[in-house]
Amino acid sequence: MKGKELVPVVSIVNNQPTTTSKNIAEYFGKEHKNVLRDIQGLGVPKDFRRLNFERTYYENGQSKRHPMYIITRDGFTILAMGFTGKKAMQFKIAYIEAFNGMEAQLKRQYEKRIEAKYQPLQIENLTLSEDQKAEIRRLVNKKVGQLCPKKSWYPAYYGDVYRAIKAEFKVKTYKDVPSSLYYDLRAFISSMSDEEDQPANVYTAVSEVMADMEGVLKRARKTIAQLN
Repeated sequence: MKGKELVPVVSIVNNQPTTTSKNIAEYFGKEHKNVLRDIQGLGVPKDFRRLNFERTYYENGQSKRHPMYIITRDGFTILAMGFTGKKAMQFKIAYIEAFNGMEAQLKRQYEKRIEAKYQPLQIENLTLSEDQKAEIRRLVNKKVGQLCPKKSWYPAYYGDVYRAIKAEFKVKTYKDVPSSLYYDLRAFISSMSDEEDQPANVYTAVSEVMADMEGVLKRARKTIAQLN
């Protein structure tokens, strides 16, 4: 079930916890176009819509732009009121808990800065939450499965994917990517393809060389046997 495979993802945008219409669609097992339709059909005042539903775009694996909304906690609450079904309440509670967890993280960071007399909290420096890290690992697993032709080659592919992430975001590990860049990280993983220098090309070349060497050795052994 999608609800079990995915986690409700909450990120920091404009100094407050938010999610997206795309993530809501994935988590609740809905078509994204239907979630967009539900948002557009909400009978809320213009000011509320402007503050809680920010229209933006995301790129798919083919670099095509598609509409998406960045949604605040209040926006999610209003939107989710219309979600029904056997597990809808369970999913709503999980999302509320994710918002609570992100708000608690912000509060702890702020209190530490105040106590130590540091500069005001820099929201963009917060790293990925545990739920976000789990989702990134899931996306990497999925991408390796798409790119890698043989399971025995998985370790090399995992290494290449994580190295690409570190190089792109200039971090020591994917866990150090700022929370504010979470959706950029997701898009980067989705955009990876086997058209670049992927391990498959290396393994293919090595296999061909080994096959040629085996042929040479076989002919050499045959010649030696004839001489004897």
